[in-house]
Amino acid sequence: MLTSFLLNLLRIQGFVLIIPWHSGEVKKTSIRKGRALTIAVALGVTTTSLFAASAAPTLAATPVARAVKLLPEAPRGIFVVGCRFSHTASDDPIVHPGMTGMSHLHQFFGNTSTNANSTTESLLGASTTCGEKNDKSAYWVPALTVNGQPVAPIRASVYYRGAKNKSVRALPNGFKLVTPRGDATTFWTCKVGGVATKRSSGAGDVPTCTGDEQLSAHVRFQSCWNGAADSSDHTSHAVYPGRRSVCPSTHPISIPALQLNVFYPRWVRGGPDLTLSSGNAASMHADVFTAWTNGRQKVLVKKCLNRHRKCGAARLV
Repeated sequence: MLTSFLLNLLRIQGFVLIIPWHSGEVKKTSIRKGRALTIAVALGVTTTSLFAASAAPTLAATPVARAVKLLPEAPRGIFVVGCRFSHTASDDPIVHPGMTGMSHLHQFFGNTSTNANSTTESLLGASTTCGEKNDKSAYWVPALTVNGQPVAPIRASVYYRGAKNKSVRALPNGFKLVTPRGDATTFWTCKVGGVATKRSSGAGDVPTCTGDEQLSAHVRFQSCWNGAADSSDHTSHAVYPGRRSVCPSTHPISIPALQLNVFYPRWVRGGPDLTLSSGNAASMHADVFTAWTNGRQKVLVKKCLNRHRKCGAARLV
């Protein structure tokens, strides 16, 4: 009777009771309601201790019982599409469609056919350099230059991130987006073995890589959408979320938050004099033109982003 009474009391208070059992086994009674807390109770705990923990769960932990607040938010789900560098061209099918050679020089990843005349249909029918072969999307950035000559990047990783505590909508095919330029959008790192050893404070503050460090550019896309496939400036149909990751009423639809990470040859050292075909380092930006086959992006969004799972490489999911 007493045990049943105590469990009901804990259930009302919103606790999870975890009791050590035989041979180190743990017997767990899950009671989830209201504010989630956890109490670990050792064998032989007195009823006084249990009542004390229930009455004052925020008191400092003792050797007998302790209360631990669970994480208030679910983690953000992630999947990653890795794409080799494809080609360089002075084309931009978003800003200058049908106008070959009118753009500053761009470096393209993913779809191998991307040019000024690209359409959703042409992208869907072409090949890709991405490991996830259903991703026929085109991703591109301004060309990095050294002494006025373009330097071919090695590869790019495209991170698709979900939202905390809510679902996101998969991007439709034919969706076009250009990121704004500035410190809120772009940063640079020097990495060794995938670990950042130096990081810029903004878009124009490029670190100088040394030794085995490799220069990388990181550009973050907007993730709140108004439902339009494009806009006159190719930017304003999507915006960044506000405080607490909340989308504004003008752009209420949460979409995957893309981040394009571009990796350059190790001999490119970066530094304050780094230049791009679009200007100085602060002019870095990125474009995406989506084209996925076989409903694969929707599957990945459902399995990874909306279940708040860190899936890693999309091709392995």
